[in-house]
Amino acid sequence: MIYIFTALFCEAEPLIDKYDMKPDGGYPFGGFVSPDGRIRIILTGVGKTGAAAAVSYSCEKYGIGANDFVINIGTSAGGAARHGAYLINKVTDKDTGRTYYPDMLYNTGLRESAVTTLSGIAGQDLTSSDDDMLWEMEASGFCDAARLFMPPHKVQLIKAVSDGGAENGEELTEEILVTTVRDSLDDITSAIEVFMGIGEEEQPEMPDVREYAEDLKCSETMRQDLIKLFVYCRNSGREPERILDDMRSEGIITASDRRSGKEALNEFKRRLLQ
Repeated sequence: MIYIFTALFCEAEPLIDKYDMKPDGGYPFGGFVSPDGRIRIILTGVGKTGAAAAVSYSCEKYGIGANDFVINIGTSAGGAARHGAYLINKVTDKDTGRTYYPDMLYNTGLRESAVTTLSGIAGQDLTSSDDDMLWEMEASGFCDAARLFMPPHKVQLIKAVSDGGAENGEELTEEILVTTVRDSLDDITSAIEVFMGIGEEEQPEMPDVREYAEDLKCSETMRQDLIKLFVYCRNSGREPERILDDMRSEGIITASDRRSGKEALNEFKRRLLQ
């Protein structure tokens, strides 16, 4: 089943209409469910605290687990070149500095972007400072709670760009947010259909990373992270071997020990997502 978490009703409304969803009477968080019971929308309210609370409550109430997907869908601010919907490959909490990396195992057709979660509305000073970043208020709370209940590849985020940075909340009307999601609805629902078509047994074929895992002195956890990064490269058309070979020529690998290997793996991840 697909569980979609949105901050506001106006962000969920186009999806509710698309899937002919009805209120499910969920308390304390408003919710809607599709007629076939395969998609449920849960409203979290604005902010990362509400997002975390809604995810935790819903995972317990509905028994959400490995056979399901949880998806945070919402709007965000972005620079002048950003428009449409993006699949999020990195989440950074502006307040804590904590980062989350959703597993990018599936080809949804969406462009990818990093996002920063703020405690307030993004101003134009932020959106003009980094054209490769999106800005919003729920993603880190969603990720922080979801990781406690779900395997990483079943936690996904989609953000549609609504504005270039507002100077006050009055500029972001409900009409703007509804229109933003509606304008990207085909792309968003195409991604949802990809997730709906993935069964628990339908895992992608894993690449052979033994050579690089040895070079990086990988623990089992590090090796699994490396595999996921290789799958991400495969789906996004990147060449991980070229990046790793460049790192070898720069003396970053072969790592001398587990600690330097972990630093090298983080550098590999940084270069992939920059």
